[in-house]
Amino acid sequence: MKGAFWDIAAPQFFWALVPWAVVVAGILWGLKIKRRSLHFWLGPESLERWWQRAKTQAFLLALSTLFLVVAMVRPRIALGTQQVVAQGADIVICLDISHSMLCEDLRPSRLEMAQAIIFNLIQRCEPDDRVALVLFGGTAFPLTPLTSDFSLIDLYLRLLEPSILALNPTTFIEEGLKVSVRLLKKRAEEGTRGRLIVLLSDGEDQGSNWKAAATSCRKEGVPVIAVVVGTRIGSAVPQLDSSGRMRGYKRDRDGRIVISRANEDILRQIAQMTGGQFLRVVDGKREVGQIRDEIQRHRRQVSARAQANWTEIFPLFLLLSFLLIVGEIKLRRPVE
Repeated sequence: MKGAFWDIAAPQFFWALVPWAVVVAGILWGLKIKRRSLHFWLGPESLERWWQRAKTQAFLLALSTLFLVVAMVRPRIALGTQQVVAQGADIVICLDISHSMLCEDLRPSRLEMAQAIIFNLIQRCEPDDRVALVLFGGTAFPLTPLTSDFSLIDLYLRLLEPSILALNPTTFIEEGLKVSVRLLKKRAEEGTRGRLIVLLSDGEDQGSNWKAAATSCRKEGVPVIAVVVGTRIGSAVPQLDSSGRMRGYKRDRDGRIVISRANEDILRQIAQMTGGQFLRVVDGKREVGQIRDEIQRHRRQVSARAQANWTEIFPLFLLLSFLLIVGEIKLRRPVE
């Protein structure tokens, strides 16, 4: 409750008051019946002493168990406030889905390695971050807008199949960067979040003007974290049919199998031109940490609010319950 001096951390345990009330009522009813039966065996003074002590014992037992229920709901009090600053960033993940991303020089494939990196990355995003997913090959399109619903990114990533890659035989990095920076420009006026692009590609650009796109990113103040997914040794490029099934490997005009090799130079230059960072995928885990650290450098304050410093006081009620139970036990002595 906003502005409250006290609060309840676990109100769902208030249901325990129902069985507590039933048990207390049953104990009182049982004592009254026993009093009637003792009327024939005890004198008026002994019966009155027993009745007073029985009522006191019942009261102590009921109060001690009530304090146990209060301890279960975890009451707490506010001892001052502190300023909590929320930070966030707008992050566009720009993923290469051209044919060459099916190469298996990274296991199980370049695409699946990139997907694993994105999965792990969005799990480490802050609640005030916003993430968008852009896919590019010969053309580019935003698969999601900037959103804090990271489960949406997860869902669309899992829907990516080789059949989609069959429609993108070429790689134009320019297209991916242009669409990514356009997304960030649209939402720039909505806050002071940091903005950056995470580009995952093998770098095999086929003639696009990626330098112009990188220059546009630099002018907008958008750094690019360029992650090369692939190796210099390379691998044969799978040939897919329209349904996404593998039909051997791509061949050149002379009938030789086409080998795709990662082009680190292009991605390194993009990172340098935009003030970002260049990363080479080794195992996928280390790179996620490096990307996360770079994103943290670009997070900016998006809100600030006062938050109460809560101190839980349920131990006090546990102590009171224990003392009452001890008192009730000491009252258990024979009637004189």
